[in-house]
Amino acid sequence: MDGETCMRKAYEAIFQGNFEAAVGWFLRALELEPGNADYHYRSSITIARSGRLDLALRLARRAAELAPGDRGYAYHARGLEARLLTAEAEKLLDGAAPRPVEALRLLRRAAELNPLSAEARMLMAEAFRRLGEHGRAADCVRQALALRPDLAWAQPREDALQEQPRENGKGDADVKDDPGGRGGRWRPHGPRSGQDGDGG
Repeated sequence: MDGETCMRKAYEAIFQGNFEAAVGWFLRALELEPGNADYHYRSSITIARSGRLDLALRLARRAAELAPGDRGYAYHARGLEARLLTAEAEKLLDGAAPRPVEALRLLRRAAELNPLSAEARMLMAEAFRRLGEHGRAADCVRQALALRPDLAWAQPREDALQEQPRENGKGDADVKDDPGGRGGRWRPHGPRSGQDGDGG
């Protein structure tokens, strides 16, 4: 069996809804043809869509290494790295003891890697809100809306960030100690960061 046959079987498994089998066929194709950049790239796209960003990023980076002149492969790898950093930052913000400063470091890097990531900017807004920097948080929300106008759910939160002090009298210090805030953490209800132009 050759690599192309394995790739074909991987896509057949996807159509049948069996992503685990698809991943197995992709990896088998790569074992048979480890120097095939296109196989690495195509495998990475599907594996990323199944949520396995670590593996997808490894394959994307390998595709870029095998074909250093292909800008599409490099762009895809950068986009996946941005998604992974964004996911890690979200965990830092969602934990029992949020770490917004560390999250911001990751999110700034994610925004450098993928300037089209609205998700990264929305999470930056959340991090700034937790630090009491409401003006900067509102700026990030506006940037996210400029990138993704369909994120209409974010608009009320942007308006709320401009209301200081809050109606219940909470100041910045109270907001820092109130991880959920009055409205809780805001996050996309539409497509997630995978739709932010990451090349995959």
